[in-house]
Order: sequence, then structure tokens, then C-alpha cells
Amino acid sequence: MPSKSFNHPRKGTTLVEILIFTAVGSLLLFSISSVYISGLRARTLVDAQQRLLYADEFVMAILQSWIVSSSDIASPTTGTTNNLSITALDGSSRTLQLSGTDLTYTTSLPDSGTLNPVGVRITQFDVTRVTGSPDTVRVEMTYEVDTSTQRVLEHETVYTLTTSYD
Repeated sequence: MPSKSFNHPRKGTTLVEILIFTAVGSLLLFSISSVYISGLRARTLVDAQQRLLYADEFVMAILQSWIVSSSDIASPTTGTTNNLSITALDGSSRTLQLSGTDLTYTTSLPDSGTLNPVGVRITQFDVTRVTGSPDTVRVEMTYEVDTSTQRVLEHETVYTLTTSYD
């Protein structure tokens, strides 16, 4: 019997080739998704850090403008406390204090509120009277914010603020 030879070119792919292609494709997709997820996590941390810094800048700008334009720092008179009372040039007063995790203010005018933005907690607000003239205080604050990765980021800041008037 004569033997038959198959001299025509192959058509299609074999099962082994499909399995190899699938394995290589899966590895590529896994590595690309890992890089993407790492980038998302890094972005989340950067966003949380920016929120902390913006909160700090905002609160300190308000405090600085209130203290610089005040005639007197009424409290603390000595030592360290967790509230700050100032008297404005027009005679009105403002009091800031830590209430839970919010830095709240009240005034002798019908005005009150919270200084820290939504989602940012203030866990420390210590005001220390610095001796001398004009009135000067040292303010220590700690801010916290949660990230989507269940981490808590903290930012601590210390400022020395002085009234403009003796």
C-alpha cells in the first residue's frame, strides 16, 4: 500500500498555541492592572494629603487675619488651653474651641460656625500664651483625614500669631 503524505499547509491553530497565547495575555493584563491599581492608590493618598494641607492653609489664614486685626487676645491669659478668645478692633469678640473633631467659633455678633472642611478632623488645638507685647499666641493643631484604603493621614502644624496693636 502506498503511503499518503500530507504536503498541504496547516490551517488554523493548535490547542497548545491557544493556551500559550492565553497565558501570555493573562500575564500582560495582570501586570497592567497591577500598575493601574497602584496608581489609583497613590492618587488617593496624594488627594488626602492635599486636603490636609488645604485645610491647614485655610484655618491658619482665618486665624491669622482675625488675630492680626484684633486689639487683644483675651484667652489664654497664661499657659496652654484648648480655646482662644480675641477681641476685635470694633469691640466684638470671637472664641475658638475644639468641639469633638471640629474647630468651632462663636462671636458676640450673631455668627458662629466650623472652620475645618468636611471630611477633615482636627484632633488637637492647643493655644499657648507667649509673654511680651504685643499679644502673641502659639497655636498647635493636628489634622486627620481618612483615605479610601482605610488609612488615616495626619498633619501637624505649629504657628505663632501676634496682634498688630499694643
